Amino acid sequence: MNLPDYEVSIDWAGDGTFPRVGRGRVFDRGTALTAQYGRERGRAFDPLAGGRGQFELDNRSRDYTPENPLSPLAGRLLPGRELRVRATYGGVTYGLLRGYVDDFELQPGPDQRSVQVTALDGLARLQRVRLSTPLYSGVRTGAAIGLLLDAAGWPADRRDLDVGASTLPWWWADGVDAFAALQQILDSEGPGCRASVDINGTFVFRDRHHRLMRSASRTVQATWRSGGVEPCYSAPMSYNPGWRDVVNDVTYSVPVRVASGQMESVWQMAGQRALADGETVALAARSGEPFFGAVAPVEGVDYTPASGTVRTSLSRTSGQSTTVYVTAVGGPAVIDGMAVRAYPVATQTEVEVHAEDAASISDVGRQSWPSERAPSLAGLPDAIAIADIILAGRARRQPVLSVTFRGGVPQRLVQQLARDLSDRVRVVDSGTGLDADCWVERIEHAVSRGDHVTTFMVERIPTAAGNPFRFDTTGAGFNQGMFGDTGRDDPDTMFIFDHPTQSRFDVGLFAN
Repeated sequence: MNLPDYEVSIDWAGDGTFPRVGRGRVFDRGTALTAQYGRERGRAFDPLAGGRGQFELDNRSRDYTPENPLSPLAGRLLPGRELRVRATYGGVTYGLLRGYVDDFELQPGPDQRSVQVTALDGLARLQRVRLSTPLYSGVRTGAAIGLLLDAAGWPADRRDLDVGASTLPWWWADGVDAFAALQQILDSEGPGCRASVDINGTFVFRDRHHRLMRSASRTVQATWRSGGVEPCYSAPMSYNPGWRDVVNDVTYSVPVRVASGQMESVWQMAGQRALADGETVALAARSGEPFFGAVAPVEGVDYTPASGTVRTSLSRTSGQSTTVYVTAVGGPAVIDGMAVRAYPVATQTEVEVHAEDAASISDVGRQSWPSERAPSLAGLPDAIAIADIILAGRARRQPVLSVTFRGGVPQRLVQQLARDLSDRVRVVDSGTGLDADCWVERIEHAVSRGDHVTTFMVERIPTAAGNPFRFDTTGAGFNQGMFGDTGRDDPDTMFIFDHPTQSRFDVGLFAN
C-alpha cells in the first residue's frame, strides 16, 4: 500500500526544534494516531471546536518515563510542549495536527511499556486561559480577535486575521476563558466565519464573507463519488437530511451601550483596611458595567485616611475591573472606605431583532435560533444582517454527510491530505441521489501502520438568490429584484468594489 511518510515531532527542549519520533515508536503498538478539528457537529453554523489528537509511543527504552534520570529527555517531559503531526506525499508536506502535549499517561506493565499522549491545538488550549482586558470601542471583529490573542499571549507573528465584517461598538473580556470570549466574537461576526490553526501553528480567522471571496470556497476543489471515477469514498457513509437543524425563527436582544458623560463611582470598598509601614495591598475592583477613564483614588474624595498616609495607583484605567494598589508611606495607615471613579458604559436599552420564515414555519413548525448564540457584541445593523444570514442558511434543510476515505489509492490520499476547512467539494452519491456542492466543516484522521482513514463532515451549500437587484434589467428592478435575498448571495455575480469585473455596473449585482 502506497502510504505517505508520517512524522510525529515534539519540541521537548522548548527551543523551537522538532526532533522526529521514530516511526516504529508511533505505529508498532498498533494504536491508531488520531487528529480532528473543525466545527462541533460538522455544520456551517455550529460553534467552534478546538483540535485534538492522540497517539501511543513505545516506551520499552523508558525514554518517556519522567522518573528515569538516564533518559535523554530527563527534565523535559513536560505538558505544554509543542508538537506537530505531518505527512509527506508526492513531494508535498501536509499538516494533520499542530498543537501541544496535553498529557501523557504511562503504561508501565511488562506487557505494555508504552505511553499514551494526548494533544490539543492552540484553540483548545485557549479554554485554559483566563482573560481580563481593557475596554475598546469601535473595533472590527478581526481587531478584537487580535486584542484577545494579545491578552492570551499568542505570538504576533503567528496570526492570519481577516478584518471582519462586523463592527463591535464595545469589546472587553473580564474573568472569562479566552475560548468562550473568542466564540462570543465569532457569534457577533455571524454564521460562516471560522477560526482554526494551520500547519505552522498560525491562528487563522476568516470572516462571514470568506466563502464568497476565497477561491477554495467559490470553486469546486474536487468531486467525490460513491463509485466510478476516483476519488471514491468508502464505507461508512452517513447522510443526515437536516430537519432537526432547521431554524426559521431568529429572535434576540441586542444591548445598546452608551458612555456616560460624567465620571461616577464604579466600585466601592466598605469598612476599614489597616496597612503596616511600607505594605502594599491589591484591591480587586470589579464593576457591574464596563468603564473607561478611571483615575487612581484621591484622598478626601474616594477614601478617608483614619490615620497615616497612603499612595494609590491602578493596574489599568478601563475594562470591567481593575486592581487598586494601596501603599502605606511614612508609617502604618488605616483607610476608611475606598472608591474608583470612571466613565461607565451602561446598557441604555435593548433592541429586539426578529426575523422569521413563514413558509418554513408552516412546513416544520417554529424552530428558533439558540439564545446563547446571539450576536451580543455586534451593533444593530450587523445583528440584523446576521439574522438574515441565519434564515438564508437554515430556513430550509441542508443535508450533512459524513464521508470516509481510506488510503492506498493516490487520488484518495491527495484528498485526505490536501483538503481544508471551508473547501468546496462536489459530492455525487448514488445511494441517496445527492449531487450537490458542499463545504468541508470538520476533518478527522486515524492513521495506523497499514491504513489512513479520513472522515469529512460536509454540508450542502444553500442555493444563491434567484433574482438579485439590477438597475437596468427588466424584471429585476425595484419591487422585483432582491438585495441578496436576505443573505443568499451568489459569489460569482455579487458586486465587489475592488474586483476587476464585478465592481462594474451591469456586471456586479447588489448583495447583502
